[in-house]
Amino acid sequence: PGFFVLSERTGFKNIYRYDANGKLLSKLTNHPFEVQGIERIDYARKQVWYTARSGKNPLWIQLHRVNFDGSGDVRLTDPNVGHRIQMDPQGEMFVDHAEALDVPTVSTLRDATGKEIAKLGAADFAAFQKEGFQLAKRFECLAADGKTTISG
Repeated sequence: PGFFVLSERTGFKNIYRYDANGKLLSKLTNHPFEVQGIERIDYARKQVWYTARSGKNPLWIQLHRVNFDGSGDVRLTDPNVGHRIQMDPQGEMFVDHAEALDVPTVSTLRDATGKEIAKLGAADFAAFQKEGFQLAKRFECLAADGKTTISG
């Protein structure tokens, strides 16, 4: 079936598929953002599940799915928060831990399309706020080059 490689040859880390002899079969992703890693390879469905920094904030990880030929690339998580993902071995569902600096963590069971099956739990900051603690605030500024946005 060949193998998959993460490469930064375009300036951003993307996924490439090769045959067993090292011949390039397809470029699965062609994004202007970083692919973080491959979460699951489904040879039966000819799909790759991967995480990438494609959210509203480049620090936030998102889950994507793409076909072996590079078609059908879809983000399965909300781009307005970051995600930690736990895939089930069959690729039928995943646990999504969604969070941001100013959004308490919510854990949700989702199907393979990203649709919510069940809410598993949510962090409660009420006790911390009662003690006077505040949620962190996001910020953005320009780097010294005057063009690059820095998120924190």
